[in-house]
Amino acid sequence: MLIIEGISGSGKSTLFERIKRSGERRALHALPEEALLLSWEHKWIPDIERTRLRLFEGIVARCRAELERDAEAFFLLERFHVSHRTVAEGQDPAAAARYEALVGSLRSLPVHIFFLELNREDIRARAEHAERGPVWRAHQERKLALRGLESIEQMYAQEQESMRALLVSQGIPYSTIISAGQPER
Repeated sequence: MLIIEGISGSGKSTLFERIKRSGERRALHALPEEALLLSWEHKWIPDIERTRLRLFEGIVARCRAELERDAEAFFLLERFHVSHRTVAEGQDPAAAARYEALVGSLRSLPVHIFFLELNREDIRARAEHAERGPVWRAHQERKLALRGLESIEQMYAQEQESMRALLVSQGIPYSTIISAGQPER
């Protein structure tokens, strides 16, 4: 199981598509962020955190069953548990316990995480996503206000640091890939 994590604009979708194309000869199960309910468009749906956890528990169970059946099966996930925890705006105790159980389940599977990280000076240009239009900008402004932050750079730098801290603390193997420069057009 390969999980691609990173903040907005770090290159997750680009890497996901490249790996997906290169893995077509294998038993590949590829789930983009939209299929995992981790798109920015899902952020404000009531009770989305619990819905995601239920979905993630099912995905982990499916991975385990598929790997028992076919040791060559390969799961590729664009975002997963680290993104879920980082973007959740508070978590009730029951959800927190389910999240910890999910992390424990992931530790028992052959999982590796690619963490795509941006240099601080690249965050604004890469996270801007002008093609997403005014709804995206309103989403970013709402997140800023909710967190009491002043800038996009500050918000995404905090998210990136939170992701890094989670990766270190969870004990799941990961590699950091530094993304730099302007986004691909």
